[in-house]
Amino acid sequence: LPAVAASSPLEALTAYNNGLTGALPPSLAGAPALVSLDLTNNRIAGAIPPALGSNGVLKYVVLKANRLTGGIPAALATTPNLETLDVKNNSLTRIPAEWVEGWPGAANSSLVNVRISFNGVEGPFPAGLAAAPALTFLVVNNNSLAGELPAGPDGMFPALRALNVSNNALTGPIPAAWGTSGIFTQKPLRFADGETMAHVFDLSSNGFEGPAPSFLAASSVPAAAARGVYLAGNPGLEVPCNADYSYIDDVCGPAARRAAARAAGKAAPSATFADEAAEAGPSLSESASAPPRARKAPLPV
Repeated sequence: LPAVAASSPLEALTAYNNGLTGALPPSLAGAPALVSLDLTNNRIAGAIPPALGSNGVLKYVVLKANRLTGGIPAALATTPNLETLDVKNNSLTRIPAEWVEGWPGAANSSLVNVRISFNGVEGPFPAGLAAAPALTFLVVNNNSLAGELPAGPDGMFPALRALNVSNNALTGPIPAAWGTSGIFTQKPLRFADGETMAHVFDLSSNGFEGPAPSFLAASSVPAAAARGVYLAGNPGLEVPCNADYSYIDDVCGPAARRAAARAAGKAAPSATFADEAAEAGPSLSESASAPPRARKAPLPV
């Protein structure tokens, strides 16, 4: 990529799927009018320039599917107008301390969409984003995050509709305060065609332990969230497959029961017609009020 002049009027740089190589030029950070940067699916390597975001107007940064290393710079993480940061499928190893510990003032008041999945990010969960008022998607699966999820305060992540922390090394109980996050309190987003987006709460394949929290009981979970709860792959997590929790398909569904039986060396129970229908998904005759198990949400990754 060529250098960008400090006086450049450049507002958007879009160059995805071009086989670009080399490093991101530090001069990108000095482009005073740069609002949108999309360099998806190239072969760009090295670090993200530490001053990227310091122009104060950058809103949209998509650098996914490259070969970036190092960390997400603080200037980018705390720039006030940032709405989307998508750096999935790189080799990043750090998120900024401000996203872990928080910082004075409102946390990224414009931030909506953060996707850092499929990197090598280590360290704690980004609890410093809990106060971000517009954050809707937090997708950090397939990294090496460790420690516990934040336990409060109530009302944290107020606008969140999708959390995916699957395939990390997180531990501890599932805190009750997550039941007051936007995933379980906000109405689902509605698309232009009238369809709604199922909420996602994916904690699968970590080291969570203890009893499943009461806010995940079927009587407490709104329909939009019930379609996207995933808890499998946490050996120490106690999920009773009774009337309260049987909707959690990856733990209590027919396929999960048969897998558990095989792992225990027992004969798998025969699938009932209802089991097979649930695995196959909604039939043509089903309505939007079909049981949650038959309307599984896609994972945002």
